[in-house]
Amino acid sequence: MASLIYDLNMEKECFFSFQDSTEESPRAKEFSEVAHNLLLKINADTLEEIRQAKHNYNSSIVETSIRKFTDEHKALCQELRLKTMIWEKHWSVNLFKNTMRSGIDMINLDDPHLFLQIKEEMGKNQ
Repeated sequence: MASLIYDLNMEKECFFSFQDSTEESPRAKEFSEVAHNLLLKINADTLEEIRQAKHNYNSSIVETSIRKFTDEHKALCQELRLKTMIWEKHWSVNLFKNTMRSGIDMINLDDPHLFLQIKEEMGKNQ
């Protein structure tokens, strides 16, 4: 897969994700060693997990819940040059708006209907 991404010059157009714990992820470790120029996303809820994602796997992106994302998380991610991604199991318009205002880099939103609803409501209020 990594070879295909390199062949298509898509290194900055996609990322790879591992749901394993930051403490022990043989698959993510192997990926980070083989494809060290590709973007890697690791789930990290705590400050220590964010540090581990960067140190252990040279992660480019960390993902967490907006409910766990604090100013300290944001500052550490900026210091480590990590992009932040938020994922929620149950999105609402207000939660999405709060997430947008939080200063995160990316949102993992897998419900296109909700996204369009949110986009429409946010457009009405601007």
